[in-house]
Amino acid sequence: EQRPWQPVRQPMALYHLESPELSGLTLTYRVSQRGSSRQDMLIWQPRQDAGESETRRSGALVVIERHDGALTEKPLFSDLAARAAEHRLVVERMASPQDIRTKFGLMEAAEVKLRQENAVMSCLAYRRIDMAGVSILGWLCGTIQRPVDRVSMACFLDRLDLVGGGRDASLRKLFAEAER
Repeated sequence: EQRPWQPVRQPMALYHLESPELSGLTLTYRVSQRGSSRQDMLIWQPRQDAGESETRRSGALVVIERHDGALTEKPLFSDLAARAAEHRLVVERMASPQDIRTKFGLMEAAEVKLRQENAVMSCLAYRRIDMAGVSILGWLCGTIQRPVDRVSMACFLDRLDLVGGGRDASLRKLFAEAER
């Protein structure tokens, strides 16, 4: 069994993502380590002091994990349910995954209903596990007025940038090839 992720104090952000879907939301950036593996988590949520109309805005999660060893691939639903539970969410329903094309290549994507207390959010969940030891996964939630579709999901993921790869040549190479 794997050890739990340990939070990194005062981490340097390796990734950046800006998108119109995220306007008005608060970003929390967390970094954790497990041995030589690193997990960067970008979480966008409505502000705690937001009014009722603002709390219906979308939210998003992007998790980028860098592993030195081989990755164990679980079904998307299992992976998503575990990630949702970490954020006090429940996967109420999920459609069968279908691939979407992004700058990183094909990603699994599935429509999902996430429940938090009495609210249900309509989202698209996604995941890509790269043979270079990088996984990208998360979700993007829409609003009643503006639901998320596969095209906007692909555009959202295409905005993910590497801002500091350090000595990790394979990670820098992955992002450089993605930009081509």
